[in-house]
Amino acid sequence: MNPKQKRTKNQIAKAFIELLSRHSFDSITIVSLTQAAGVATVSYYRNFASKEAVLQYYLDGLFSAYINELQAHHELKLKDFFESFFRFFGQNALFVNSLIRDDRTYLLMYAFRTYLDTIFSMLTRKNTTQTVNMPDQYTKLMLAGGLYYTLIEWIKDPNRPNPSVLGKQLALSYR
Repeated sequence: MNPKQKRTKNQIAKAFIELLSRHSFDSITIVSLTQAAGVATVSYYRNFASKEAVLQYYLDGLFSAYINELQAHHELKLKDFFESFFRFFGQNALFVNSLIRDDRTYLLMYAFRTYLDTIFSMLTRKNTTQTVNMPDQYTKLMLAGGLYYTLIEWIKDPNRPNPSVLGKQLALSYR
């Protein structure tokens, strides 16, 4: 992707997320989106096939940022993994709440599935104090589903525990 195309896609995604914080998914029109992004309508159609594709692009960026954050750890205990996961997505709670409100959390689950192997291989490589074997395909899916549903319920909870407490709790239950 050339720099201009990336900039345009980022402008559209950023504008969409901003609009999504104030409006429902279905009420956002392509015209209002491109106006908010400051790009021509044709630029939207050159870069995205649908509004869901904009969200997928944004989620790709979020997961890439999360993976970069994980790579910065020299060692990654299970507790640290869970804590960083909930801290990262807690910082993006407004976006996740928008997905919940508009019944679009399936896009988040799709992103989990896409980045699952990368995240688990990083966890098994960087965890030097616990034995964490690379789970088989079905175990990875079960863990991803558990993380996904836990994240959704945690985001919805007005009295949610902080990521550190939740990270410790989940790591203990994994043993």
